[in-house]
Amino acid sequence: MAATVVPSVMINLKALDKNNYKHWSFRVKTYLVAEDLWDVVEDTNDPPKLEDGKAIFVAWRKNNARALHAITISCGEDAESAISDIEMAKDAWNTLAEKFKPPEIIETQDFNSEVDSGSDDGNADSKIDAVEAYDHETYASFFNKVATAMGDGKWEDVKEFMKQHPEAVRAKHGRWGLTVFHKVVRYQDVRGVKELLPFMRKKDWGILDNEGRTAFSLVIEDGHTDDAIEIVKCIVEKNKKLLLRVVHPSAKTVPLVYALSLDKPKMARYLYSVTPLEKLKSRDAAELVSTGLRLKHLDISLDLLRRFPNLAIAEDHSGQSPLNELASTRAGLFSDASKLGMRKRLIYRC
Repeated sequence: MAATVVPSVMINLKALDKNNYKHWSFRVKTYLVAEDLWDVVEDTNDPPKLEDGKAIFVAWRKNNARALHAITISCGEDAESAISDIEMAKDAWNTLAEKFKPPEIIETQDFNSEVDSGSDDGNADSKIDAVEAYDHETYASFFNKVATAMGDGKWEDVKEFMKQHPEAVRAKHGRWGLTVFHKVVRYQDVRGVKELLPFMRKKDWGILDNEGRTAFSLVIEDGHTDDAIEIVKCIVEKNKKLLLRVVHPSAKTVPLVYALSLDKPKMARYLYSVTPLEKLKSRDAAELVSTGLRLKHLDISLDLLRRFPNLAIAEDHSGQSPLNELASTRAGLFSDASKLGMRKRLIYRC
C-alpha cells in the first residue's frame, strides 16, 4: 500500500481550530496557489460535468480531490467533522471560514496606515476612500477606455481622464472590485503600469480589491514571468518603502517573504536583491529562512544564515525556528545519507 504524501507546507502547520484560522488559511491557501489548485476553491461557476468533455471533467475532479485532501488533512477533529460529508473543496473552504474565521473586518484605511503614513503632495486627505464604480456611468466609460488601452497600448485617453478625475485611480470596477492598477498588473501590462505609475500616490498602494488584495500583492501572486518581474521593478523604483510594508493583509508579511511562500523563486530572488535585509523584522527574516528550507530554495536561506547566524534559532511566523524546519525536512534535503554505511549513518544522525 502506497504511503500518503503529506505536502511539505503542512508539516509544521498546526491543525485548524477556533484560535488559528488566519494563520491556517494563509498557509493552506499558499500551498493551493503554489500547486495551481486555488482556482478550484475560488471558482464561482458550477463545476464541469461529464457532458462538458471527459478531459475537462476528469482534470477538475482530480484537482478538486487534491485541494479537498489538503484542506482536510490540515484540520483538527472539530474542523474535520464540519466538512466530513462535503465533496467539493470550495464548499469545504467556505464552511470552515464560516465556522472558524474571526468576526472582524479589515478596513482599507487601517491597512493603508501600515503601508504609508505620509502623502506625496502633503495636501491629500490621509484617509483613503475607494470609489465604488459598478453602476457609475462616468467610471463605466473610464474602464472602457482602460480595456481599449490594454488592447492597443494607447493610453492618452485614459491619462487625460485621470488628469480631470484624479480619484479615478481609486475607482473599483466589476465583481472583483479591481482598480485600474489592479487590472493592468493582473494582465501584466508593463506599458500600462509605466503609464499609470505617475498617477499613484504612496497611500494608493493600500487599496484592496474585493478579495482583500493590493495591486502589489496581485502581481506577486499571479506572476513569475519576466513581465511580472519588470512590473515589480517599476513599482519598487516608484516606492521603495513597499519592500518593508505588509503586502497582503491576511498574509501579514512583506513582499519578499510573500513571494517565496508562494513558491515564486524568480520573483523572490529579485525582491531579495533589492530588499534591505538588515531592516527586516526578526520574525519575517526567520520565516524567510524556514520557507526557503521547506521549499528547497536553499540559496536564500543559506545567504541569510551567513549574514545573520542568530536567525537559526529565531521564531518564525508559526512560532517555530528555522532549526525546527531543518529538522523536519532533513530527510528530503540530505537524501544522500541513506547511501552511507551503518556506522557512518549513526554519526550522520548525531
